This record gives sequence, C-alpha cells and structure tokens, in this order.
Amino acid sequence: MAQNKVKIGIIFGGQSKEREISFAGGRTVYDNLNKSIFEAIPIFVDSFGNFVELKWEFIYKGTIRDFYPPVEFLPAESHFQYYAENLGNLSTSEQEKLVEKIGKKISATELKTKIDFAFCVCTDLMEKTDAYKACLNIIKFLTVVLVFCPLLSA
Repeated sequence: MAQNKVKIGIIFGGQSKEREISFAGGRTVYDNLNKSIFEAIPIFVDSFGNFVELKWEFIYKGTIRDFYPPVEFLPAESHFQYYAENLGNLSTSEQEKLVEKIGKKISATELKTKIDFAFCVCTDLMEKTDAYKACLNIIKFLTVVLVFCPLLSA
C-alpha cells in the first residue's frame, strides 16, 4: 500500500538582507530531505513579503536575482541584476505579474492546506517584517522547525 508523504513547506528568502543565505539554506534542506518520506514544497518569501509556492526549477538558480525579478521586468538599459524592491514601489497587481513567472502566490490560509510542517530558513523571523507576521500565523496551526541562517553558516 502506498504511504502518504509528509508535506514539508520549506520557507526561505524574505525581506532581510540575509535572503541569499536563506535561499542557499532552503536549497540545502530541499536537496537533503528524504523524498521517500517527505514531499518538499518550496515557499519563497519575496522582498515585498509575498509567499510564493516556487516552481522547483528555480531552487537550483545561483542566487535569487538570477530568477526574481524575471529578466523581462528589468529596465532595458540595465547591465546589472536587481532585487525586486529596486524596481520601485510596485502595486499589488505589478507584484502578482512578477510572482506568476516563478510560481503561485499563496496566503497563510492556503498554506495550511498545502503543508503539514514548516521548515523556516528565514532571518525575517528575527525582524518585525510582513514575512515574520505571516510565519507567526503559520506557527499557530503547524509544527514549525526554525533554522536561523547564522546557525547554518557556522
């Protein structure tokens, strides 16, 4: 009989300047979960605080700026990579256009139905950001494993 896998939401990225370390830590967790027991679900927190169920192929990009914002949203004359917040104060609709290129935006309520546990590799939990508040909501209904990036790099 087939065994149901435990769905682990790996939450990484965020609004903090440590987001690249968080991204690398999330990829490490994603790569090392026992896939015969767990189903890894990558949840990227962008620099606006949106939670995105990330398409798995983006996990293997070198940095967040290699996929977000998508290259077609960068200024034509730019020869540099940008973080999404460098594009200016984007409306909700503009943010959604960025997100749909890399995955699906999800709310904390939706997240409850998608994952059984959350593994947070996000330094935003140490700051009072939107991602922090959303993670607190997740903690209310899930068992969460918290891993702070400084501990990963030690």
